[in-house]
Amino acid sequence: MERGIYKTLPFRRLHSRANIHAPATYRPVRANSPAIEVMTDLQSVSAATITADLKLPKATQIMVARGVRLLFVINDQGSIEGL
Repeated sequence: MERGIYKTLPFRRLHSRANIHAPATYRPVRANSPAIEVMTDLQSVSAATITADLKLPKATQIMVARGVRLLFVINDQGSIEGL
């Protein structure tokens, strides 16, 4: 597989009420899916989230179950608190 050279994306601070988008539908990925369908588009796939009070073993369990390596930490209003 050939690697390209890509520019770093600019850093932007989120406003204090940044929320996670909850999609209406889910489309499973297959081995022959185009690359664009393999990337995580948080407008079409629910973000993996936890609350700040969750213990590390449970967070790890959620990441394994969801097949992700990052969780969004959200508060009671659904605003992002951290990663």
